Amino acid sequence: MKIFDKKQITISCIVLFSVLINPLLSYASSDSAKVICSSPSPKAAAKANVVGLISMDEVMPECTQHVVNTTIQNVSYSESGISLQSMSFKWHEADTSVLTNIGENPVLSLDDIRTASQFIQVGKQYLVHFQLCEGTSPSLISMYAMDNSVRHPRKSKAKRLSQT
Repeated sequence: MKIFDKKQITISCIVLFSVLINPLLSYASSDSAKVICSSPSPKAAAKANVVGLISMDEVMPECTQHVVNTTIQNVSYSESGISLQSMSFKWHEADTSVLTNIGENPVLSLDDIRTASQFIQVGKQYLVHFQLCEGTSPSLISMYAMDNSVRHPRKSKAKRLSQT
């Protein structure tokens, strides 16, 4: 049995809340798509990491919404090779392919398209919100990276010295 940590539960709750409350407020629109980055630490001069993609497609009231914690199994790119066109993962014991809407999004810059395409990687775990509409392929609404890294506590200097 897999136990989720507090961070994963918090992210899941936020996504589920936004999925449930969204129809009550307004519909997400592809013209408000965003690539969400973490803040780099003040000590590091490194670029901020991408942690999510939001509002990649308009939420349609006649479609069913789904949120799944999954590992990406395969990706396919556009003819140009710049944007990631679709991704696939297991959902209800079946391979499911979901359109990412990255290359078709009018508000994403070329840098955003490249960054968003690099964010989705085979073998990594994500919380994916997508919709199923009758007669069309599943479409990505939002997705968030699930941090799989295990942080090991550092041994104190005193413990290291006592072990030698």
